[in-house]
Amino acid sequence: MNLKAITTAAVLSTFLVAQDQPPQRTLDGIMAQHQAAMAKASADPAAYKAAVKSYETALREFLRHEAKAGEKCRTRFALVSLLMYSGRIEAAKATLGDFQVAIASGVLCAQAAAMAQDLQLPDKKALWITAALGKPGTFEERMELGSILMTALNETRKADSLFSAALKSAPDKAGKAKVTWYIAKATREREDLPEGAYEEALRNLARDFPGTRYGDIAADRIKAMDFKVGGDPLPLRVKTLEGGVFELAAQRKQGRAVLLCFLAAEIPDSTTAAKTVQTLHDKFGAKGLAVLGIWLDEKPAQAVATIGKLKLSFPQVTPAGGWESDLALRFRMENAPRCLLIGRDGKIAGMNYLLIHESGQRRLTSTVTKALGGD
Repeated sequence: MNLKAITTAAVLSTFLVAQDQPPQRTLDGIMAQHQAAMAKASADPAAYKAAVKSYETALREFLRHEAKAGEKCRTRFALVSLLMYSGRIEAAKATLGDFQVAIASGVLCAQAAAMAQDLQLPDKKALWITAALGKPGTFEERMELGSILMTALNETRKADSLFSAALKSAPDKAGKAKVTWYIAKATREREDLPEGAYEEALRNLARDFPGTRYGDIAADRIKAMDFKVGGDPLPLRVKTLEGGVFELAAQRKQGRAVLLCFLAAEIPDSTTAAKTVQTLHDKFGAKGLAVLGIWLDEKPAQAVATIGKLKLSFPQVTPAGGWESDLALRFRMENAPRCLLIGRDGKIAGMNYLLIHESGQRRLTSTVTKALGGD
């Protein structure tokens, strides 16, 4: 066989082997598959026990043979959580005890410390907190670490020290406002503070850093907390996927009511909500209802694919940053689907519709009819 033939055979052999390889599994895929199976089997104790065992086996095999460095820690955490949930505390302790600090980020070390706390392993907790603080990390990772220290781990002094260092090193007001935003977020999760502490933290942020991104977001977020029927919405002006501009002020000048629908393709209930909103658009669009779909997925492509699949014909937006976009943060959108109805007069006409149930769909339809001047 000549050299060319040998080379061709080798390439063909490699191609055929690659074709025979099963698709590479991911931790997220394993979790989704087995959690769905557990939910389906929940009514049958024997079937549920088998589903839990299958999930445990899959996690152990993935951890042992397939997980890459970045997935090993997360896979171990998923396995520990499953064991804790199943009441196998000693097995959970043993599994967590094999946590590898060397391959973990500071945030992962802190998460391991939080699990050690739950499992009453104080020595491991202290060890992993020290490791977490000694790990290098991006700004966002250090802020997340500070949040875990302040909330899950109740290490407020260590968190305060980390946040204080970040404030000191911030180059300008915008940087200090960003650190203060993360401090406010951590404050929200603290159970040792009085009610209203989070709102006060936002007010202080808005007062101390006006004109910065996070100072302005805090000011709008405070207003969004007080949304009520008859009140004022926040201003909104966005570029749509269709290439146009959607602006609340312009819609009001045209005498149109507006339905803002916050969605996420990653949340199945959004599909039902989007279909409901499409029906309303078809029925009331010519009567003065403007509809805007706002998709908060981290990956816009996922939202775009869902929009196409559902054949939605009203304007759509996929703001950069998804759940962490200015739009989501300003309007205090932390779950989906959620809708906000604004009347022809520019005032809030309805909110908090549960569109996955027929009663919520009827309520929204009725409110839209009234907002447009119908019976």
